[in-house]
Amino acid sequence: SLRMRNPRVLIDTFNRTNLTFSVRYKQQAQTKWMEQILHYIQEEENGVRQFQTGIVYCFSQADTETLSDYLRQNGVAADYYHAGVTAKNRERVQFKWQEDQIKVVCATIAYGMGIDKPDVRYVVHHSLPKSLTNYYQESGRAGRDNKKADCLLYWSYRDKAAQEGLIRKSMQPGEKQRQAIDNLYKCINFASNEVECRRRLVLEYFGEAFDRDACKQTCDNCRLRAEFAIDEQDLTAFARSAVKVLQDFHGDLTLVQLGALLRGERGKLTNRLNLKSIRGFGTYKSMKKAEIERALQQMVMGRYIQEIARENASGFFSNYAKPGEKAHAMASSGFTFKICVRTKRRLKRADASRSRSRATTSTSPKAKAKTPAKRPAKRQKAPARTPKARSPPGRATAASAVEDVADYYV
Repeated sequence: SLRMRNPRVLIDTFNRTNLTFSVRYKQQAQTKWMEQILHYIQEEENGVRQFQTGIVYCFSQADTETLSDYLRQNGVAADYYHAGVTAKNRERVQFKWQEDQIKVVCATIAYGMGIDKPDVRYVVHHSLPKSLTNYYQESGRAGRDNKKADCLLYWSYRDKAAQEGLIRKSMQPGEKQRQAIDNLYKCINFASNEVECRRRLVLEYFGEAFDRDACKQTCDNCRLRAEFAIDEQDLTAFARSAVKVLQDFHGDLTLVQLGALLRGERGKLTNRLNLKSIRGFGTYKSMKKAEIERALQQMVMGRYIQEIARENASGFFSNYAKPGEKAHAMASSGFTFKICVRTKRRLKRADASRSRSRATTSTSPKAKAKTPAKRPAKRQKAPARTPKARSPPGRATAASAVEDVADYYV
């Protein structure tokens, strides 16, 4: 006991109101995800961000070097920092960044202790952190001057295998390893959630209640709420079918291959199988590949499916799907499996009519040119109509057909 008399207790919130939170799906090819990060840095109309201070956290030491080289080649003053660099070079990079001689540091989690630069305008994670604690701590290095700053996370489901592989290699099986994997899964749930307020998800993780309305559109999910509707999908039958396939399949099956069997896809895998013995084969042909993979990934997060990592002769790991520890719960009559997804909001009929009305009453030169001439009086002879020039094939549909593509592929 410290034997303190009438101590003053100060309680503060985890909520950093000046930070904005966004998550984007990461392209798999190295050149593609580097382009994504470069585009983010240069995407503002006035190009201000590339002259602001930022940190990009990378998964590996090699990634920091490759990305910093790429950014420099494209006009961004960047350098790299990781534990494999000599102490002298780390100090050099730190000094140049503090003095604004370089603007972006591409770093591993080794870069963090002792950082006290108030004007960091953005922190980018190029891949999934190992926990929400790490994510929030690293993101919290932005905006310490209390001015607006961005926190952007790029991720794909492949990040799970990389992080989980490190956990299993560095920890012995037991409670600590299980807790580390559980923390990783919570981080995946945060990244994959397209519905809930991200600020609320983070604060609730730290045990702090938060009203979504107080976010004030400072996260991507709240900003996009007006453009998208939330669709709760009951996938109970799908979940049971997926587990049945795993139970009937004798051998190794990846999550992608499991999805292919549920969709009824035929190929090298199915050529050597007795498909009649696999319950659930081809029962979900109507579901898109991305939808199936998203549902299966959520089943992994819910422990209905487990992915077992196995090392091959080359030293690489592959994850194979098996029934999870909660798979037995599916036999219960009260079992349900539902997920919430974001879908494009459809205009109501009245809104659509107003939209068409605005389009036809436009006063722009183009609109006037396309507006048909007024019908002449009955006694007057109507002038001959000039045939309208046809638009090149496909032009009309190309202008209106916009499709959001989410990279769920693993």
